[in-house]
Amino acid sequence: MTAKPSQRNSVSGTRKLAVANLNKSFGSTAILKDVSFEIEEGEFVCFLGPSGCGKTTLLLCLAGLESPDSGEIYKNGQVITMAPPSQRDVGIVFQSYALFPNLSVYDNIAFGLVNLKWAKDKIREAVGGLVSLLSLEGHENKYPSQLSGGQQQRVALARALAVSPSLLLLDEPLSALDAQVRTRLRGEIRDLQQRLKITTVMVTHDQEEAQTLADRIVLMNAGRIEQIGTPWQIYNEPATPFVADFMGVSNLIQGVVSAQDEVACDQFALRCNTQDYPVGTKVQLLLRPEDIAVVAPTNMPEQAPINLLQATIVKIEYLGAVVRAHVVSATGLTLKVDISKRDFDPALHGVSQALGLTIATNDIRLFVQ
Repeated sequence: MTAKPSQRNSVSGTRKLAVANLNKSFGSTAILKDVSFEIEEGEFVCFLGPSGCGKTTLLLCLAGLESPDSGEIYKNGQVITMAPPSQRDVGIVFQSYALFPNLSVYDNIAFGLVNLKWAKDKIREAVGGLVSLLSLEGHENKYPSQLSGGQQQRVALARALAVSPSLLLLDEPLSALDAQVRTRLRGEIRDLQQRLKITTVMVTHDQEEAQTLADRIVLMNAGRIEQIGTPWQIYNEPATPFVADFMGVSNLIQGVVSAQDEVACDQFALRCNTQDYPVGTKVQLLLRPEDIAVVAPTNMPEQAPINLLQATIVKIEYLGAVVRAHVVSATGLTLKVDISKRDFDPALHGVSQALGLTIATNDIRLFVQ
């Protein structure tokens, strides 16, 4: 169904980009389900989610390469839902880069400007500026096959930026690159976006990529938006168990509110803020691995701390800055616990070693089942 007039007015003000009640299906499969959000001018927003959640389809609808079944898309207060790509003032970079193999770097970047019938001297000036901006000096006469993946990515970005779009769309542009190049280029993309102050929307399934690049994240699941927020909010204040589980590493435990500020789990209880949940409410508890403190049995305080669990290490993973211990508590609960490199002691934290775990009440987040 098309957005009602009142809905139109609520999203069609001065926002750079707004989407209201967007729906899209392919056959009997619903891909987008009542998707709505707003993006401010100059924001960097990441669409994040697992494969098949609808994020790429949403990006293609913004670009005009797919048409929604219902709903509206606004740009600068104007409805562009069915406008062709040529009338949307957008630049787009695809995962495959989609460079013209028979054109040089210079001609690839200049392609859009040639189609706009710019004068040759103006094209030369614009391409030269982008070549310098994206560190492509010396590669102007090369063909895409002669470039590294990172260089091809820069050429694709330069081509998208050449026409000075007011909106830049990036469809998983870094997924084909190795880890080191990907890390370096995402920093360059963010620096470039902030210098140009261009409104940017990027699709990714990489949590770290979204957290390091985005001003805000739109986290999607099965065609719907689960949560919109800053990287800090998405990680530290997840709205649903799906968000908690998708962002970072989590321990999710089933329980029932047994008393004020207490949740009974299988054979043990945890003190936490139960807010206004009445006794008997079924909940899930989120415990982040980095929020679980490790206490060696020999250093156990005389007075047992709140939320103390006895556990045994069954597996160790070395992750650089942290060591992740997989432990099983005396009650059979399996948890992932992060120990900083500084605090890790192989003599105390090896497989089969016993340890104590404590969790601060404020570090436990509850979700109603």
